[in-house]
Amino acid sequence: MPQGIKLDIPFESRVSPDLARARREHLAWPRLHGLIPDSAASQRHLMGSYAEVAARFHPSATGDDLDLGVDQQSWFFLFDDFFDGPVGRDPKAVRGLVRDVASAFRGSDVPQHPLARAFADLWARSTMGMSGSWRARAAADWRAYLNGYVDEASARRQR
Repeated sequence: MPQGIKLDIPFESRVSPDLARARREHLAWPRLHGLIPDSAASQRHLMGSYAEVAARFHPSATGDDLDLGVDQQSWFFLFDDFFDGPVGRDPKAVRGLVRDVASAFRGSDVPQHPLARAFADLWARSTMGMSGSWRARAAADWRAYLNGYVDEASARRQR
């Protein structure tokens, strides 16, 4: 931010009271799913402050609820970063991964890619107790989000 500019945000800053615990433990889930392979990747991931992001997005969440938010933030950024390399310029490869991720909505397939298996876990945890109509709406929103990556890969290929 440029010097001399005062930014007033008229809202109370709120954060989950469980942030410290979430911060200590948040690498466990991406490691469990093979999304963070080594200590260098762990250090890079910690720089994203995903526990704090989730604790501010969900200031009343604690325990498993906050963990779900932290894991979702981790997944979003790890998934997005995956496309920064050669895969992100290959629409066919992206479409295959998106299909694998979306297999979570059917619940019958075992996803192959670690990002897809991790998403299946997030989907199961976030839809627990939700109605069929809620799940259908959420799946449609997720499909639109995921298909955006195929569109992006196609656009990169055209450059």
